[in-house]
Amino acid sequence: MADREELNQRLHDAALAGDVVKLREAIAAGADVDARLPSHEVGYKSQTPLCAVVCAAEINRNRAEKGRTACVRALLDAGASASAAVILRDNEEPGYTAMHDAAWAGLDTICRLLLDAGADLTAICDGNGFTPLRYAAIHRHHRLVVLLLSRGATTDGSPLDQISPGYHSRISSAGGFANYQKQQRAKLMAMLAPKMDHLLPPELVSHVITFWGHLGWT
Repeated sequence: MADREELNQRLHDAALAGDVVKLREAIAAGADVDARLPSHEVGYKSQTPLCAVVCAAEINRNRAEKGRTACVRALLDAGASASAAVILRDNEEPGYTAMHDAAWAGLDTICRLLLDAGADLTAICDGNGFTPLRYAAIHRHHRLVVLLLSRGATTDGSPLDQISPGYHSRISSAGGFANYQKQQRAKLMAMLAPKMDHLLPPELVSHVITFWGHLGWT
């Protein structure tokens, strides 16, 4: 029977590869879902399996988004910390969290899973002070920007205008992102409800708009 150290290594290897079958096998055999192992990335000391799943270097080599999403689900279901961070080599301070890497790569579903599990969307990346929202905005991941804003991310310092000119000012003028979404919903309701009143009651039109309209974008 494999010892705990070997099981933890199997878990990390499966996480890096996005191999959910091997990852579940390691968890079932008793691997520690929050075990810290050395990171092969230059300048960093250790990471948990959750951080390994969304490691930027590994995603560049093999995005395997479906497998990585399944791995994140399995780790969170097994009790892994959603706010786990990579630790810097020179000290014991957090370098960046799994949310930072997932936002950088535009992994919308993984970010949603992490948020649902309590991940800190205000966490700061050591060295540059970036939040997950800033990474999402820099890389123009539109849907992810909307997700993070809808969950309470602040717009301060995030280059939102890079992905849509005037976006930041429109949100500010509305009094915040939640109000901006409400204004968009009202405009769409005014435009679409009269055209659909013979098909759907107003409350159902509102639901259609929520799922179709991507409220908070443009």
